[in-house]
Amino acid sequence: MQFITSSKHSRKINLSIVMLLVFSLLISFMPVSVHAGEEGGNEKPTLISVALLSVWTSADKEVKVVDSGTVTSDTVVSDGKGGTATYDANTNTLTLDNFNGYSIYAKAMGKFTLHVKGNCSLNGDKALSCALALWLSGGPEGNLTVSADPGSKLTLAGPDAHGMYIDCLSANIEKDVNIDISAVGGGDRALVINETPSMTLAGKIKAIGATYGVNLNLSDLKVTGSLEVGSSSVSGGAMLIEAGSKLTIDKGDFILGQGKVTSKGGSSFTLVDSNGVSSEWKGGSFSGGSNSETPEPPAKPAVKKITVKLHPNKGKLAKKSQTKIVQKGKKYGKLAKPKRTGYKFKGWYTKKSGGSKVTSKSIVKSTSNTKHLYAHWAKNTKK
Repeated sequence: MQFITSSKHSRKINLSIVMLLVFSLLISFMPVSVHAGEEGGNEKPTLISVALLSVWTSADKEVKVVDSGTVTSDTVVSDGKGGTATYDANTNTLTLDNFNGYSIYAKAMGKFTLHVKGNCSLNGDKALSCALALWLSGGPEGNLTVSADPGSKLTLAGPDAHGMYIDCLSANIEKDVNIDISAVGGGDRALVINETPSMTLAGKIKAIGATYGVNLNLSDLKVTGSLEVGSSSVSGGAMLIEAGSKLTIDKGDFILGQGKVTSKGGSSFTLVDSNGVSSEWKGGSFSGGSNSETPEPPAKPAVKKITVKLHPNKGKLAKKSQTKIVQKGKKYGKLAKPKRTGYKFKGWYTKKSGGSKVTSKSIVKSTSNTKHLYAHWAKNTKK
């Protein structure tokens, strides 16, 4: 059977159908935030960046905020104590506002932000299906940002819990973030960073409350803020840097408590001081102790002091100004200026005749304990 219309009406009907299809497709791909009490609360809008997001408000209550890429519950989750965990589907952001719950699990396939406001805590429990207090995972395109209001703090605790797990996604922990993982009794890892291609810690993480403080596996971690590691057990370890991992303390703070830091073969541990001078440490381990200060790894070379002797080379220079102590890898700093009647001083050189010129900004590269510099002169042509 065929349905036949005139060509004029047919064009109008076809155009209406096309417009309706386009509108339907646009609506189906728009992420919609669903709030308690709103009409249409049972809708399941498609999301792109977050595949799964669960919040445990108690040991036996899991709220699946996002399931299989769709919003399946109210956006605002209350802890029953005045705190909330609010998910914004448009920005893919979970905001903890003085929230005190048990556990959070998120799987981000794209951008995902965890924002902390006020004093928040997650008191995990191994009895939960998500045994960690905070588990943030993803895929190849996963990109995590942890941010916070100034003065805020997130505490991960629990009598029988692991702490924080960052898995398979790039991460940026911003400067106002303060995460304390010092009370996860019974857990075997306070912080695990697994297969994370790039992670920057500009904020502060204290990971000392488990048998092992930090486990870095097949990951690249750069610390510009503060990282405190340690073990709750004398037989435990403060930090384990697995093969294929890289830890760089880039002008940040690395504080070692009880236990050893072990760097396995195929990994690296680099310290960059405030002057930008770096030293790399590969293999072996070193220990801290209760309330110890920031460690100096054994392989970090001691600062080499070099005596610079300035030779006036027929000019005049006070004897006390003819010797200067400098450090290898640092700048020479201000160098005394000699005088010679009828001549103009051209500068200090590495050889009596010829050689390379050395200025106050030159870097000390001497391999010996003494460096000799010679004054070079040009005869005045003015009469």
